[in-house]
Amino acid sequence: MSGPVFAPEHTGFYVSASGILTRKTNNKGDKFMRNELFKHLQTMAEQYYAGNVGIVDEFCQLYRLGEEHRKTALAKAEQREEAQG
Repeated sequence: MSGPVFAPEHTGFYVSASGILTRKTNNKGDKFMRNELFKHLQTMAEQYYAGNVGIVDEFCQLYRLGEEHRKTALAKAEQREEAQG
């Protein structure tokens, strides 16, 4: 593979993975969010191994992971496309 595969730009609700994983409380809301994170990880694995590699980008967008790296990668991809004509 020559570079990252991008999913469509995520719109709407975002979740902070850092917040979910570092919060010290153990209330119902926190338990719910950790369960949702786990479900999304399972879905990502299933979809990835089924050939949908863009699911990784979708997951990262949803959980606000690597935002600056994604911007840089998108810019590089756009430059490659422009150079190829």
